[in-house]
Amino acid sequence: MTEKEFKKEVAIIAEEDKCDIIEIFKKNKIRYHFFNPGELVPGCLNRYYSIAILGGISDEPLIFNPKQRVIIEEEIRNGKKVFAEFCGSIGNVYKDSIRLTKFERLAYVSRKIDINSIEFGDIFDDQCNTRIIPVNHLTNKESVILKYVTAHVHDKLAIISKEDDKIENQALWFENPDNLLIASFRLCNFIKARFSPKDKFKNIIKFIISWLSEQEVNIDIEEEYYVKNYIEHESLLSQIEICIKNAINWFNNADILLSEGKNGAIEGLSSEVYPDGKQKINNTIRTDCLGEIAFAFYLYYLMNGNTKYLKIYKNLSDYIFEYMQSKEDIYYGMIRWTWEAWGTCYQDDTSRAIIPQLLISFYTGENKYLNNCIDALDFLINTTGTDGLRVFRTDNVNLDNEKIQALRNNPGEFPSVHYNA
Repeated sequence: MTEKEFKKEVAIIAEEDKCDIIEIFKKNKIRYHFFNPGELVPGCLNRYYSIAILGGISDEPLIFNPKQRVIIEEEIRNGKKVFAEFCGSIGNVYKDSIRLTKFERLAYVSRKIDINSIEFGDIFDDQCNTRIIPVNHLTNKESVILKYVTAHVHDKLAIISKEDDKIENQALWFENPDNLLIASFRLCNFIKARFSPKDKFKNIIKFIISWLSEQEVNIDIEEEYYVKNYIEHESLLSQIEICIKNAINWFNNADILLSEGKNGAIEGLSSEVYPDGKQKINNTIRTDCLGEIAFAFYLYYLMNGNTKYLKIYKNLSDYIFEYMQSKEDIYYGMIRWTWEAWGTCYQDDTSRAIIPQLLISFYTGENKYLNNCIDALDFLINTTGTDGLRVFRTDNVNLDNEKIQALRNNPGEFPSVHYNA
């Protein structure tokens, strides 16, 4: 090994030796040595060409104790390249607070730094991430690459608003001195956390790792989720059957079904994808979800004749009409929204619970739940206005005979595609 090759080794400092960025180092055979922060001792970083601090492996920002900190700061002063991700305090920058990025997105705002295929204003989504808000007056604002914005645009931002141009929104930038590159947000598991657009964000990561290692970087790492393409030389029908089987199996594998439907099914995956790749699970039991899942299993039963799936369909349907449909006086027939919203009815969710049953009745003559569907429709009709529109929802606590009459004898005046289509 030459002296030059020896010096290109990167020191990676993190709480754990496992994340997408470290995987990329391995795939590209980039020489690195891993340090847990507790392993830092004077002189231990001298031999390394650059340093990557990956604080985003942990839920809380990485903060070095003073004995560790002086070691890091000496390397920065000596001009060594240092990348600090989700680090609570580094150089002159330290956190003021921490914020979720669920309602923000990243924008590429540099006109100085050229990153392949990325243009000024390009928008990135880092899902439900966590970021540091840096103390305003201690941060360099001249070499910003990515910034958080709240603009309502699809994929490109024309200008940065005054509100978004604040220092507190800086996400990736070169600090003073310019051998310190800071990411205020968690990005070390960008594949698992499903940052998008994927290819463009890979180029951001390529830029960071190439800057650290001075090597060409190929981000050949297995995607967390991918679309399997049609295979031309294989039977289309067999490929469709595999696709459907995988979809049906997902309900069991993801623990969506409860006791094969006897206890209903949970709503399932929410939109929040966290920095470690985990996704929020909604454990709510909703009638619209029950109806749609029941229909999927009934269709799968028709496809393969396996009565196991017919049983799941019946379990879920029984759950809807035995427990989630009101049998009470003036609310008779009302389909409850969720197991929590016991007295709330949304017509769009009711439709998703009963349309599968109506289709099954129409196509197969199976009428077990037909009267239940009629009861549900009667309740909806009785609370629908003269213009054919229903208010966005009804709550039993606000309904009596007089109020039901008022709803049906006056215009609903709620032309919503979501609720009244």
